[in-house]
Amino acid sequence: MLESPYRHDTFLSNLLIRVYSECGKLDEAKLVFDGIPRQNDYSYNFMVHAYILNGSLDLAKQLSFLEMPERDIVPWTGILQGFVDTGQPDEAKSVFDRMPQQDVVCWSAMLQAQARNDRVDQAKLLFDRFPQLNVVSWTAMLGGYAHSGRIREAELLFRKMPQHDAISRVAIMNGYAEHGRLDLAIAMFHSKPERDMGDYITMLSALAETKRLKDARALLEKMPEQSPVAWTIVLASYAQAGHMDDARELYVAMPAKNVVASTAMVQGYAQGGHIRDCEELFFETMAERDSMAWNSLLGAYSQNGLASNAEAVFL
Repeated sequence: MLESPYRHDTFLSNLLIRVYSECGKLDEAKLVFDGIPRQNDYSYNFMVHAYILNGSLDLAKQLSFLEMPERDIVPWTGILQGFVDTGQPDEAKSVFDRMPQQDVVCWSAMLQAQARNDRVDQAKLLFDRFPQLNVVSWTAMLGGYAHSGRIREAELLFRKMPQHDAISRVAIMNGYAEHGRLDLAIAMFHSKPERDMGDYITMLSALAETKRLKDARALLEKMPEQSPVAWTIVLASYAQAGHMDDARELYVAMPAKNVVASTAMVQGYAQGGHIRDCEELFFETMAERDSMAWNSLLGAYSQNGLASNAEAVFL
């Protein structure tokens, strides 16, 4: 494209920026952008999105705030959400305050930035000023209260919500489970006439975290549909507790094994000093191995004083 007769076509160049950015080729995207003779709003928006998508938020800010001839709300919102997603609430606030206009999407992103970073009081101030509350804003505020342990306030807000979705129900169930009110989480779970996968995953996680392994396994067996995530949660909880016979039984029965479940098994065997089982599973059973899996094997050797085994594998 850079050498083709179409390289000066703004429409095609904009599309190519998008393609390069989604493939992680930021330098190539910037070359295309710089080569457009008449850059338009879409050119800038695509390039800003490319920076955000590839984690270069400072460059996205520079392009939007210093170089972009006319700024619409699209790049501003993208940069704001980028800072929210990367856990930078102060940067998000800086962008929010400078925006020429703020719609409900921007307000929701800003509320999420405060609530996700334990700034619940600041989030509540924003919530009270919200121009048009929607299910996203209600749920973000609810999640902030629940995550920070302010369960009473979460309950009151939950009751005031005009409508509940799966995310809001999971948020308050998580809050109950994380802060010692598993009984309330279980009661809410069983009170629901219909349960989706998010409800089951939340309940399984809560049971696993509180070492109620038999209850977690019983719930797994009652689930209406299979989920690799659900199987992995229960299997990992048995492995972490040292119940490797049960963990192995679950691992063998898993409908679709994954690297996370396999790594949990490796870590469980290592914890109990079962290096032969650890190696057999790692080298003969695992279909794929990522960096976490290799680190787990190295950790197994280290925990059991087997430096020579580690050298044989890694050197």
